[in-house]
Amino acid sequence: MKKNVLLASLALTVVFAACEKKPAEQVPDVATQDTAVVRRDEPNPVTDPATYDWANIDLNVPDITYPEITGKNITLRGNDRYTVYSLGDNVLFGTNKADINAAAEADLKQVAASINQRYNGGWVRLYGFTDAVAGDSTNKGLSAARAEAVKSWMVKNGFDGNRISVNAMGENNPVATNATEKGRQQNRRVEIVAVGK
Repeated sequence: MKKNVLLASLALTVVFAACEKKPAEQVPDVATQDTAVVRRDEPNPVTDPATYDWANIDLNVPDITYPEITGKNITLRGNDRYTVYSLGDNVLFGTNKADINAAAEADLKQVAASINQRYNGGWVRLYGFTDAVAGDSTNKGLSAARAEAVKSWMVKNGFDGNRISVNAMGENNPVATNATEKGRQQNRRVEIVAVGK
């Protein structure tokens, strides 16, 4: 009797192991004559900017120049895969505000034109940064509101909102000291990263 129960248990284990779902990397991406499997349960980085591998973006890539960018308030960094367009929040926003200044329109138009020229159809990620004065929770909210304001501006000016994702950095990743006003001003910024598909 024990032998029969043991054999039945072993048979069930083999059946369940054979039915177990394969890991995602073993499931074919497309159906062939032999399969009818299409993976639909995972976000697609080609169609969803939020799932792009943004962790591999280095915001400290070398400085570059583009002939179409002439605004003195715009700095550029990049490589052959992506470009980081950086604008200080003193250009884009009033102190502790998330409404875009009218004076920033010309700079944003240059950035938008450059992205359309170089990355038409690619992804855009907006990183909002603050200084460390108001505290992490407040700064996270302010950086999110500012990045969302830039996204809204971009959508109103012809960008597909589905191509844009937002990352509120708050006071993380300062580029200068928060001990001086000049350093704090440098830390308050929005960085627009454009990548090709």
